[in-house]
Amino acid sequence: MRGLGEQVSAGGEEIEPPTIEPLLDRIFRNRMAIHLTKFLLKGTINLANNLAPLGVLVVGGWFVLEGATTVGVVVAFVSGFERLGDPLRELVAYYRTASRTRIQHRLIAQWMRADG
Repeated sequence: MRGLGEQVSAGGEEIEPPTIEPLLDRIFRNRMAIHLTKFLLKGTINLANNLAPLGVLVVGGWFVLEGATTVGVVVAFVSGFERLGDPLRELVAYYRTASRTRIQHRLIAQWMRADG
């Protein structure tokens, strides 16, 4: 992207399409690969997150049918899974905020150094 930006902002020089087309194709392929990887990983994480409560419901339902436990125990386990996920979500949100703040700080520091 930076190479393309440098070519576009060169000003007086004429941009030759044969040199830009392979660069644009490479950028497009990279972006599509990133999006595909992101969505596949997101789908895998969502599947894993939803398999745990489903497993509790299936196994718990089987135990309820067999008379080994009650419905209240199964509901308590499902509620427990939700409560276990809340601290993890807060931790992920904290690290996202910290990462974003670190990047913003670095950009502001670079901007202030550039201005003198």
